[in-house]
Amino acid sequence: MWGRMMAAEPTPEQKVARLFERLGGAAGPDDVRKALGDLGELASEQAMRVSSAEDVTLLLRVLAETEEVEVKRDVLDVLVNLLDAKTPSSAPDAARAKAAFNLDAFLEDPAAVSAVLSCLEPEDMYVRYNAIQLMLIVLGAERGRVQNFVLTNPMGAAAATELLGDRREVVRNDALLLLAELSKDSGEISRLIAFQGAFDRLLEIIGDEAEEGGSVIIDDCLVLIATLLRQNPAAQRLFVETGTLERLAPYLSYDPTDPFTARFAPKQLTASQVRICAIVTTIAGDQVGSGTDEQTLRACRDRLGVSGLVKRLVGLTTSSSTATEPSLRQAAMHSLACAVRAHEPNQRILIEQRVPVPPARTEPAPLRMLALALRGATRASAEPPLRVLLALLDGSSFAQLHLAATLAPIPTGLSLSAAAGSTGAEGGLEPSFCRSLALVLVGKTAPSPSQALLAAARPER
Repeated sequence: MWGRMMAAEPTPEQKVARLFERLGGAAGPDDVRKALGDLGELASEQAMRVSSAEDVTLLLRVLAETEEVEVKRDVLDVLVNLLDAKTPSSAPDAARAKAAFNLDAFLEDPAAVSAVLSCLEPEDMYVRYNAIQLMLIVLGAERGRVQNFVLTNPMGAAAATELLGDRREVVRNDALLLLAELSKDSGEISRLIAFQGAFDRLLEIIGDEAEEGGSVIIDDCLVLIATLLRQNPAAQRLFVETGTLERLAPYLSYDPTDPFTARFAPKQLTASQVRICAIVTTIAGDQVGSGTDEQTLRACRDRLGVSGLVKRLVGLTTSSSTATEPSLRQAAMHSLACAVRAHEPNQRILIEQRVPVPPARTEPAPLRMLALALRGATRASAEPPLRVLLALLDGSSFAQLHLAATLAPIPTGLSLSAAAGSTGAEGGLEPSFCRSLALVLVGKTAPSPSQALLAAARPER
């Protein structure tokens, strides 16, 4: 009796070892469930470290072999607690240390990631939810290693994409986060997800949320679309050729009475429009290193004009309704500059569009851009409309002559056709003509900082 009273309390390591021994020697489903329940309880209360990678392999084997949904839930719950750096919350330092230790053991098993991804397929909400949480934890700690595992098993990316069709918001919303993390900085995974129908599903979610007046979920969807498109010409072509781009056009309304966007809270609408502008910039931009080929770039810019998005971008940049939203105007101007650069059909749309000017008149959109630039109090406010004008004028004698004729009378004896003959080697007007035009804009008075910036501006390629 005295000996039993003096028996030492088992150490945490001994408790863990005994629980895994019970799990490995379980004689039937009831024993498995009981062992997993005790493991889950201990892992949630203490910074529990596995003894070795063999413990993780045992859990994964149980996960793969069982047909019982409850057992799958419990295994995933144990793994989440083992790898979560915030569990237990009562011992943050110990929690971080055990999570790093257990993660190494988890990733030692080459089948670990595939086993968890396979749990995205069952319909049970808790199995899917726990599998998503586990993947988010592992991706947050070792994204590169996890992405390599996913590339060896492309069906995992397909299973994750299928979650976008889950009507249960708790699953679908976290699936958006999972796909964003999974595709981040990986063009190959982004391409896999895009070609599994992700764009259609994401636009369906956006439409559903819009019917309810908008939500942060729309932003999550738009962020994921931008991620899938970034430096990914194949996904960009798919996005444009399947008509997905056109489905975003109604969201760029600048008319406050438009019933489509009137349902949104103003801040929510502005945030969504800024993100859509970022998407347009991604597919229409020609930044160095973007990986977009000329054919894809041209096709993207073609669709921007045909779909009416260029007109909507012009409206966003000049409408009085967006005057108090500088971030939106700047994003729209950046997108518009990308859309018209080296693309005459879109340049014509910009040149021919007239925009309202309070109180009751209209003027050509390029003149409105010029006015916004010249009235800019700072360089930061003057530069966005200047970028649009430079993109419009760069290498385009048509645009240059049209703007020159609009701004000032053509000198006596110089017709537009005659002026077109004095073009530079690359199709633009001679620099002297451009400088003269800039001086006409500045006038005889001392230029403001933004006017001086315009006069000194040179087209950038």
